[in-house]
Amino acid sequence: MGLADGPGTTADSLHYAVTDTAVPGLHNATHHLVVIVTPTEVKVSVDGSPALDVTGLSLPANVLLGFSGATGGAADAHSVAHLVVG
Repeated sequence: MGLADGPGTTADSLHYAVTDTAVPGLHNATHHLVVIVTPTEVKVSVDGSPALDVTGLSLPANVLLGFSGATGGAADAHSVAHLVVG
């Protein structure tokens, strides 16, 4: 899991301001994620457990929210449901 803040150094890549590889596997199950964004902080929890907390940010008034999934193969389906932005 990570927070990208712009393009990476190679084509079609992202630069990540912070990542967390301690998030448990999200494979073959439904999970509840909560993302809280303020002008200076982004918090993410997975199934009620803190997963990412980035402070000291200076976010612009408009940001883009995105979700992506990677498996290393083409057999898995990734979906987002019941998204609420407000």
